[in-house]
Amino acid sequence: MKVHLIPMDDGACSYYRIREPVRVARSIGVDAEWFAEIQVVATHHPSGVTEVHELRHDCDVLVLQRPLMQATYAIAVQAQRQGIKVVVELDDDLHAVHRRNTVEPFIDPKKQPWHNRDWAAKTIAIADLLTVSTPALTRYGPEKAVVVRNRLPEACLALRPAVSPARRTVGWTGTLGVHPADLQATEGGLAKVQAPISIVGDDRGVADALKVPPGRVSLGATWDPDIPAYWKLIAENMGVGIAPLEMSAFNESKSALKPTEMCALGIPFVASPTSEYKRMVAESGAGLIAQSRGQWARMVNRLLNDDAEYERMRQRGAEWAADQTLERHIGSFVHAWERAADS
Repeated sequence: MKVHLIPMDDGACSYYRIREPVRVARSIGVDAEWFAEIQVVATHHPSGVTEVHELRHDCDVLVLQRPLMQATYAIAVQAQRQGIKVVVELDDDLHAVHRRNTVEPFIDPKKQPWHNRDWAAKTIAIADLLTVSTPALTRYGPEKAVVVRNRLPEACLALRPAVSPARRTVGWTGTLGVHPADLQATEGGLAKVQAPISIVGDDRGVADALKVPPGRVSLGATWDPDIPAYWKLIAENMGVGIAPLEMSAFNESKSALKPTEMCALGIPFVASPTSEYKRMVAESGAGLIAQSRGQWARMVNRLLNDDAEYERMRQRGAEWAADQTLERHIGSFVHAWERAADS
């Protein structure tokens, strides 16, 4: 079986779902390769439509990540004409993006006729298989969807410090641009927490969203597109993590990647009660689930002040994370590709 994979970009999604799975799969002898650009013979019409005449990839399975373009749909059609099985890789509910999310205008069919979420749905409809990161995303194709959870490569575990350098600091990773209503899920509970709050990403608007004095929030570090460097920034800038999410269809489809990163890096956390967050906390024992303003305050304070419980959670998290690495579970990706090849 020869598998060619096309990432959506060079960011975190392609790192966790394409580039790292390819690296690990190749290490066990799987013939897999990813390409920044797909090689085709095509006609690009003045209307904006792309017509694909030939796919110049010698492979059995073609994996297309988040296929938002009409051109990608045309590639999938041509691939199947050439006898190549098509897998769509999806890790977000593209039809439930918050209206204030900075991504939303770029996937709206009314604003982007040749690059939008409906082309992804059309490509999924003709695909031979759909791989998704959470059970909620199987709604895009229940009969063809396979859940392949997000996992961290073993390299992340090596960055876990023996002692947290920011033990009494609360931390969050992200930006309000892509999390426009998530910090508000704390309902102002962190106003009753007197620890400093450090942000890895962008701190603009964070204090208002958390309903805390601006002086309590600082920018620990800006986002680093190099994922291992980003992990190091997390470990250096927070001792207790928070992972608040608005209870919405979009967030119900999100994986527990952020708490998993914290867990692997030795950072006990408090998170919102989405299905994936509750599952991860139940499995790992490395975090707490808050369902009200009062619980956010009590649980964050508990992790800040109870050293014994903090260390217990760090230890549980280390054991769980070591058992959940991509290297240990690469079979989930490989079996999905094999299923597509045999379909």
